Amino acid sequence: MASITAAGAGSGLNVEGIVSGLMSVERQPLTKLQTQASKYNTQVSDIGKLTSALSSLKTAAQKLSSYDFLDANTASSSDTTIIGIKADGTATNGTYAINTTQMASPQADVFDLSGMSADGKLTFGTDSTSPATITVNGKSVNLGTGTVTLTPAELAAKINSAGVGATAMSITDKTGQQRLVITGQKTGATDGVLGATSFDTLSSGNATLNATASQAPKNAEFTINGISAVSQSNSISDLVSGLTFTLQKPGVASVTVGRDDDAIAKKVDDFVTSYNAVVAQLTTMKSGSFGNDSLLRSVKDQLYAAVSAPTDKTNANPGPADYSPLANFGIKLGVGGSLVFNKSDFTKALGKNADAVKAAFASNAEGVTGTVNNLTDPDKGLVTNRKSTLDANVKANTSKQDLMSAQLVKTEARLRAQYGALDASLTKMQTSLASMKSMLGIS
Repeated sequence: MASITAAGAGSGLNVEGIVSGLMSVERQPLTKLQTQASKYNTQVSDIGKLTSALSSLKTAAQKLSSYDFLDANTASSSDTTIIGIKADGTATNGTYAINTTQMASPQADVFDLSGMSADGKLTFGTDSTSPATITVNGKSVNLGTGTVTLTPAELAAKINSAGVGATAMSITDKTGQQRLVITGQKTGATDGVLGATSFDTLSSGNATLNATASQAPKNAEFTINGISAVSQSNSISDLVSGLTFTLQKPGVASVTVGRDDDAIAKKVDDFVTSYNAVVAQLTTMKSGSFGNDSLLRSVKDQLYAAVSAPTDKTNANPGPADYSPLANFGIKLGVGGSLVFNKSDFTKALGKNADAVKAAFASNAEGVTGTVNNLTDPDKGLVTNRKSTLDANVKANTSKQDLMSAQLVKTEARLRAQYGALDASLTKMQTSLASMKSMLGIS
C-alpha cells in the first residue's frame, strides 16, 4: 500500500528547511523591489499633495490680482429698528438717507361672526355625504364631510392648514364681538390683494364682512436721498445694486456703505495660509520620502522669488528697498520660509494708500500664479515631470515584481524537485544498507 510522506521523512533530510532557506535568499531582490515600490508610492502621494497645495495657492493668488481685490464692502444702519441693511459686497460706497412714511401691508378682511350655537360654534354643510367647503382668497377650503360644527378658532386652524396664501385669526374685540380676520401673505397695493372669500356652506350662524374694520393692501412709501419711491414689499433689493433694505417701521435712518477692510484682509490671510501650506508640504517631503531632493529647494526658491519680486519690474537696477514689497503691507518672512501676516499693518497701509496696496499685491500675486503654472505645466512643469517619472518608476517596478514572482515560483519548484530526488536517493541507500547489515548479522 502506498503511503504519503513529507519531504525528507524517509532519509531524515530536512528538505523543507533547506528549500525555505534557499528561497529566502532568492526572494531578497523581490523584497528590495517591494521596499522601493513603497517609497515610490509614498513619493507619488506626496507629489499629489504638493500639486493640490499649489493649486490652492494659485486660487488664493488670483483673488489678490483680480480687478475687484479691494471691492469688498460692508453696510450699516444708523437705526436698525427703522431700517435693516444687507450688502453682498458689490455695492458702491456712499451714504443713503431713508425716510419711511408708510410700510407695505397686505389686505386684511374682517368678518363679524354671529348666530353661533350656545357652545359658540358655527355650522357648515347640510348633506351628510357632500363636503362642506368655503372659499378663501379665491381657493376652496374643505372643512369636512356632511355637517361640520367649528368654533372660530377651529375654523381659523382649518384655513391656515389649507395653504391658500392667506392666514386666519380668531379674535374677540373689546365689545365681545367675535371676529375672523383673514390676512394675505403678500404685501403691496397690487401683490397684496386677496381673492374672494365666501362662506357658501354656512348653514347656522353668520359671517359678515366688516368693510370698516377691513384694511386695503398698501405699498411702502419712502424717500432715498430725497427721491420719492414706492415698493410692493418692505424688503427692497432692486433699489441700489448690491444692497437689500428692510423697512422695519416709519421713521428716518441712514445707511452707510464703506470698504470692508476685514473682508479684504481675509483674502490676504487666505493667500498666506495657502503659501504656508505649500511650505509645510515641502518640509514634510524633505523629512520623509524625498529627503534632500533638489526638487524641494527649487519649488521653494521659485515661489519665494515670486512673492518677494520688485513691484516695478521695469526698473533695471532695483535696490534693497525694492525687494519684498509686501513687507510694507503686513507680509514678512517667517521661520522655515513661511510667511507671517500682520493684519494691523495691512489695514493701516490700506487706509494710507489703497492703490499702492492693490498694485503691489497684483504684481506679486501674478508672479506667484505664473510660477505655479510653470511648476505644474502638463508638458514641462518641474513638479509635473517628477510625477510622470515616478509613475513610470512605479509601473516598471510592478513589472519587475511580476516577472520576479513568476521566476521564484519556478525556482522553488526546481529546488523541491532537486532535493526531493536527493531525499529519495538517500532513502534508497539507507534501505539497501539496512538490508546488507541484516544479511551480515550486523546490528
